[in-house]
Amino acid sequence: MTAVRAARDLRPVACGDRRQSLSVICHMLKNMKKKRIVLLIIIIVIIAGILYYHLPIKRVGIKSELIMIGDFDNNNKWDNNDLQLFEKFLKNPFEYSNIFAIKADINKNNYIDDEDIKFLIHLYKSNDPYEASQKYYDTEKSIFPRPRELFRYIPITEYIQRPIYIIKNQIIHNAPFEFIKQLELPQEILSYKDKILYEIYDEVIRLILAYNKRKLNKIEQEYAQNKFKYCDNLYKKQEYYNFT
Repeated sequence: MTAVRAARDLRPVACGDRRQSLSVICHMLKNMKKKRIVLLIIIIVIIAGILYYHLPIKRVGIKSELIMIGDFDNNNKWDNNDLQLFEKFLKNPFEYSNIFAIKADINKNNYIDDEDIKFLIHLYKSNDPYEASQKYYDTEKSIFPRPRELFRYIPITEYIQRPIYIIKNQIIHNAPFEFIKQLELPQEILSYKDKILYEIYDEVIRLILAYNKRKLNKIEQEYAQNKFKYCDNLYKKQEYYNFT
């Protein structure tokens, strides 16, 4: 009886210890659960970082600059100085950069042509794109590039295609080629052949300007003359593709 009574007296104490133990265990489980969640988040972040930086993805930082069409001296306005620079450009376009040539292509057709000359001279007379647009419509009964079209973003991390020069240049009369004096450019591009002829003209103007600059020795002159004859024969045979 004494032993049974002693056991009864100890029962509450045992129950209290059990509750305390369970509380400790629950607390430990909660802490373990939190740690697992934190660990899982860390693992996910690490995996995401590995995938982001090691997957074969090409990342290109595209940068561009805003240019003002027709503003050749970069003073943010259209004035007589721009006109003078433009006139020099027309005589020898290949002494100027690709950006300069793009600024001369006001009609944005990728060619330096007579319409570009007409538009830019009209713009320089007004010095104001809004006024120029209205006056052009009043006099020519045709549209003029809107002011917003006189600004263009140019990528500085990529190759920029230079507009093709197709304006009649008096330098062809002193050309070492014969065919260039007979070459008749189409009024507009209607076929692949027309485009090739424009490109041939552009390259020939570039070559003539460079040829007239350089003094060749006898061996170089003989070699150049043979190449000029070869080009004349290509034109006679209408093998235009071989020019390029």
